Parts: sequence; structure tokens; C-alpha cells
Amino acid sequence: TEGFYYRPRIDDDVLKKHSDGLIATSACLGSRFSQLIIKGDLTGAKKELRTYMKMFPGRFFLEIQPTKEYLQKIVNHTLIKLSTELGIPLVATTDAHYLKREDAKTHDALLA
Repeated sequence: TEGFYYRPRIDDDVLKKHSDGLIATSACLGSRFSQLIIKGDLTGAKKELRTYMKMFPGRFFLEIQPTKEYLQKIVNHTLIKLSTELGIPLVATTDAHYLKREDAKTHDALLA
């Protein structure tokens, strides 16, 4: 329960301590990287991205997601530019939270 804030999470100190062998991505629109981009704080986004590049050397990827959602398009466009600028590879993903359609109700209960 340590680090719990509405949903389970982990802080950077614990993550850094246990990062060996892990692969990390920048995640979805709710991530700190995406939120900084949406707010127009590219300096802050770059600082955070560099932190994760150091924490996961050669194992950190910028996650772009195909979508029609306006904010995701802005984030994708910016992450593509930052990929080139900072040398962070891109990975295409989708915002999936369960494998089978019948798991939707369980996922909704988890979020409630």
C-alpha cells in the first residue's frame, strides 16, 4: 500500500532501486511525460525523460498510440520529435487494460 494514491503506483526511488532488467515505456496520456507535453512544458518533459533514460539505459521507449483523440495526436507528434532529439526509440502500443471482453466488468470494478 505504500505509494498508493487511488491506484497502486511506485515511486522513482523504489523503481530506480529495482530497475535492473526492466524495460520501461513513457505510457499513456495519464503519464507525467504526456501531462507535461499537454501543458506545453517541454523543458520539464525532457528533464523527466532524461531521468528515465538514465534509470533504464537502453531500455526506455517512447510510447505512441494510434488514435483519433486530439490530445493523443499532440502527444504522439511531440514524442516523435523528442525521440529524434533525445535518441529515445519509439514503440507503438495501444491503451489496453484487459485481454478478454468479459474482463471489462472486472476492470470497471477495479477502477471504482
